Amino acid sequence: MLNKIKKDNKGFTIIEVLVVLAIAGLILLVVFLAVPALQRNSRNTQIRTAASSVAGSVNEYISTNGGKLPDSVEIENGVTTVKGAAGTTTINGKVPGNFVTGDIVYNKGKKCNGNNAGEGSTRQFAITFKIETSNTIILPQCIDG
Repeated sequence: MLNKIKKDNKGFTIIEVLVVLAIAGLILLVVFLAVPALQRNSRNTQIRTAASSVAGSVNEYISTNGGKLPDSVEIENGVTTVKGAAGTTTINGKVPGNFVTGDIVYNKGKKCNGNNAGEGSTRQFAITFKIETSNTIILPQCIDG
């Protein structure tokens, strides 16, 4: 008679459910920690690309206008407008992202001194912009022209 009594072992034990929930929680924690870093890296890459695009537009202006540096660079709605003195050709270029003039700065007569624009010759220019670090600190960056 004892041999005929069977247990119905259908379903999961509480320990098995807790282990599965703990593993799922760890996976979610890793994802939530990784997403902000990925977004920050994406923004930093985008502004570096945009700054390089601005430097390319300035170089195009210089080659089109006999080696003269432009007076100003404006960025609005994804378009760079490089302007100089009267009688020079204005250059329009594309900039990836939604950056404006204050995000990426053209510095006439300057060169990069570390991550900032320092004194340079009248034939030089520097493009400055800012990136984010993992500690939400904003660091200046510079590209020589």
